[in-house]
Amino acid sequence: MHVSKKNRLVMCRNIGAALVLLMAASQTAFAGVAQIRGKVVVPYSTGLFAGTPDASSNAAALHAAKLAAWDLYTARFNDAKMKIYLVNKEKFVGNIDEFVKNLAIVDQQVDAGTHTLNMVVRAEVNETAVDSILDSTSVASRQGTGSGSTLVFLFLAREATKAKTFDPRVAKVTKIDSSKASMEKAVDSDDTEASGSKNSDIEETTYGGSVERKRSLVTYEVTSPEDVTAAMSDVLDTSGFEVASYDDVATNCGGVDRSIVMKEFSASDDMSPQTRRSVINASRQCGAFLFATGTIDVGVQDTDPVSGNKRVYVSVRGQVWDIRQMLPRKVASVGPVQFAGLGPDDDVATRNALNLASRAAAKALVDQLNAKQIH
Repeated sequence: MHVSKKNRLVMCRNIGAALVLLMAASQTAFAGVAQIRGKVVVPYSTGLFAGTPDASSNAAALHAAKLAAWDLYTARFNDAKMKIYLVNKEKFVGNIDEFVKNLAIVDQQVDAGTHTLNMVVRAEVNETAVDSILDSTSVASRQGTGSGSTLVFLFLAREATKAKTFDPRVAKVTKIDSSKASMEKAVDSDDTEASGSKNSDIEETTYGGSVERKRSLVTYEVTSPEDVTAAMSDVLDTSGFEVASYDDVATNCGGVDRSIVMKEFSASDDMSPQTRRSVINASRQCGAFLFATGTIDVGVQDTDPVSGNKRVYVSVRGQVWDIRQMLPRKVASVGPVQFAGLGPDDDVATRNALNLASRAAAKALVDQLNAKQIH
């Protein structure tokens, strides 16, 4: 439907001043599509002697609804991704129809008194296209095969098998203050004067103390599933980084075996200083510029109340270190962030959760590396 340039400019100015996002975005991503749902309020104009929106206002309102859905989507960007997006914002806003698809008005109410449309909208965002455009602006993505930075990553999946808790240690202190009071009394009896004293003990008791709590000791079963490796490698590869296996580093450049790292992560959230020095030195000797490490912890398992499928939560955290100099520098980090995976049974739900968390973590790390123009 055609909208005159004048009406479009007027509507854009009005929308810029009056567009309000009243609901937080509800976003679900699958197969490269992000689903957005939210409520927007936009002004409208009316035709002559009419109290309802005219055709041009309806068209402008739909365009405004797309922009509002887009704003809800981009509001979920992390800081690094937002930084890249803002530089390229016009590429998206100027071609909003290419990215926001299948806009549907779930509910609409006309407020004739204020000349506003109150709409609940649902839309889909082509997330694959968005990521492709943002990634194409990075230095890393413009390099040919073999020209990118070599990145060694060591991400491990953990599931708690035993947790040892400690009762609070209570220390009680009792303080007793004693004092002695003296009393003299003169007694007159006839011509005889007598004096005497009476002593009494007064005790004051004060109670106090402290409570010492000791952190629970958790033992994990640590694995290195191929699903995590494949998902993270896919994101890193397509973003222009050259991914190398740590097993190859250990074999060719003398780093400690992966099993040693896994054993340490079974009782701690990090490697020992000796192990860390070994893996970084070996990676550096093999020509790697970047080293990434992290864990994905498998947590609560329950049933999704909506679908009835099994649901598994995982928590991911990770860091990327620039190891070109003697002192490694942390250049990117993520988490801890929680994700949930669904499936017909616990095993499938766990694999889906691990895949989702791996891809999300890799994307977050890549966004930060791109923002710093590390390639």
